[in-house]
Amino acid sequence: MYSISNKFLQALAFNLFSLAAIHANASLPAPLPAVPDSLVAHSVAYELMISHPDSMRLFLINQAKVQGGYFTELTPNQITFRLPIRNQEALLKVAEEKSLKVINKTSQVTQLHSQWLGLQATYTAKQTLAQEYMQIVSSANSTTGRMVERELIKLTAELESVQGQLKDLSYQARYSQITFNFQFANRLPPHPTGQTPFKWVNELGFYKMEQAFAYSRQKYKSLKKTSPPNFALQKQVPSCKTSQWLDPQGNLLRYRKIKNKPLADLAFWQEVVSTRLSGGGYRMLKSRPEQDTKSLVYTSRWGAPFQGEDYAYWVQLKLNGKYIEVLELMGKFKSLEENELSWAQSLDSLWKMP
Repeated sequence: MYSISNKFLQALAFNLFSLAAIHANASLPAPLPAVPDSLVAHSVAYELMISHPDSMRLFLINQAKVQGGYFTELTPNQITFRLPIRNQEALLKVAEEKSLKVINKTSQVTQLHSQWLGLQATYTAKQTLAQEYMQIVSSANSTTGRMVERELIKLTAELESVQGQLKDLSYQARYSQITFNFQFANRLPPHPTGQTPFKWVNELGFYKMEQAFAYSRQKYKSLKKTSPPNFALQKQVPSCKTSQWLDPQGNLLRYRKIKNKPLADLAFWQEVVSTRLSGGGYRMLKSRPEQDTKSLVYTSRWGAPFQGEDYAYWVQLKLNGKYIEVLELMGKFKSLEENELSWAQSLDSLWKMP
């Protein structure tokens, strides 16, 4: 009779028991449970137009972490995440808002039932075979015993492999795979000149704003607009109803009050400004109407290369009787990312000032 080592028998028994216990808290040969109805895998692929690759990758990684996920692959043009399925839509939403444009999006749902059933059948068959081998070992001669021992070692490895595949299917059913492919926007700087019949609209943008600050050296204090938080007054011109401020990072803030000529509603001026900036080479990052206590305020955020760096440009429009009030904020894109909340608060505070 062949005597198999106690250590091997103990290891085999442990493996067999633990594999079965994954699906049933009972001793061998407990049957495996039925396949869950929700055993499906979700995968999503988005192709995004972006202008700031490093910033976008870091933003998505941080957002995925907040949602309980992590990235599995990272290249200059692509990033792949695993994320709990219940949080999938939250990550996709912020990715759409952050990108310049969603070029393409696809989603796929794969049923895992047949794979699970196949692995269950394989597991049960190998488990049964292993038990038969254990019975043979107890009465086998030395030659047969060695052969059976080799088969048991091989069978144990196969059972562990099936166990791993079942775990992987369970993981796929709980974690969605989300892949973002990137295309990079045209990096040409915006045009310095305006293309509309409205002078104040043609003065929007980096070049005119920088010129206004470069030639502003005298301060006037008769205009009643006071400085918003985090900004210092640079110039006020009562006759032009203009105020200009700077913050410690060199970001520029300008307020103008202009006659609403020709008399038009906010939707008209919103379209004029959007046409001017997009036609001038600026990329819209975000836009939204905001209802304040007195009237409608329209906010649009833009980005473009300027002087070799990425810059952000915010514009807010508000109708006030016969006038249009215009707020412009210009600064480096990195500064926008780091101080977005304080920038927004500074703009909001200006609307509340006399």
